[in-house]
Amino acid sequence: MKIMILDPHILFRAGLASLLHDLPNIELLEAGGLGTDVIEQISNFEPEIIIMGGNLYEDGGRETMMEILSEYPDSAVLILAFKESAELMLDAVRNGAKGYLPMDVSESVLVKSLYAMARGEMAISRAMTTRMAEEFSRMTRVMHENTVDLEALTFREQQVLRLLATEATNNEIALKLFISNNTVRIHVSSILKKLNLRNRREAGEFVRRLMPAWSEER
Repeated sequence: MKIMILDPHILFRAGLASLLHDLPNIELLEAGGLGTDVIEQISNFEPEIIIMGGNLYEDGGRETMMEILSEYPDSAVLILAFKESAELMLDAVRNGAKGYLPMDVSESVLVKSLYAMARGEMAISRAMTTRMAEEFSRMTRVMHENTVDLEALTFREQQVLRLLATEATNNEIALKLFISNNTVRIHVSSILKKLNLRNRREAGEFVRRLMPAWSEER
């Protein structure tokens, strides 16, 4: 099994490499960061699993992971985070990660998780699996309850809502729609209130799940 450790911190990479290098049928490659050579390294090494630090994921790694998976969909990404965060886990899984574990996970659990991922399984702690199921259930309920409420959104609010699904910032939305940042904030607040959503991330997730039934031409 080929594993790439992708993180800029030497101690992070060295610690994982020390833990994994004696395991049977494991071949390791350490990569330092998100430079343009990462894709080339993946192309040459063809890892089955890529272990990415949680901090790196939040600091530009999300986009890199999505680029990697678009070109090499057979690679599985495991986010190894310093602490369990339901929001980070949901974001990572939504964007294609196959695993999310806390840094303090035991050696045996980490190893079992890596071999499980190699078999095509997901690697998420029991607590986070429960949290993911709860969030999926809640978002499904929100979608069912609020689909009709889309009619309550103004045309401009619908435009803003669609852009939230692209994770656009307020400034990017303002530039796209030729309105002020303050106007964007007002629209976002109104959207969340009308759809009974808690934050812009939730609004974006709502639209991504709804898009097949909600035409962009509306």
